[in-house]
Amino acid sequence: MNAKQLLPLRKLPIDREIAIRLLTTVGSLERPTFGRLVATQKVNRSVAVATVWRLIARGQLRVDLTTPITLNTMLALP
Repeated sequence: MNAKQLLPLRKLPIDREIAIRLLTTVGSLERPTFGRLVATQKVNRSVAVATVWRLIARGQLRVDLTTPITLNTMLALP
């Protein structure tokens, strides 16, 4: 998914509590990947995945946008 495809996700609603939990978890993981982050969550997997995508789209999680985003994609806080 490239930056152009991420833009519409910026405007979608986001569950603030889940977003905060995801961002906190990224900071505590030694090698935070998309898949590892989602696996740590105790919410529905699809909700966690959707929230991660929205955080990436909003710039609250950084990824290398020059490569495809997969479960092995490294995540970073801005």
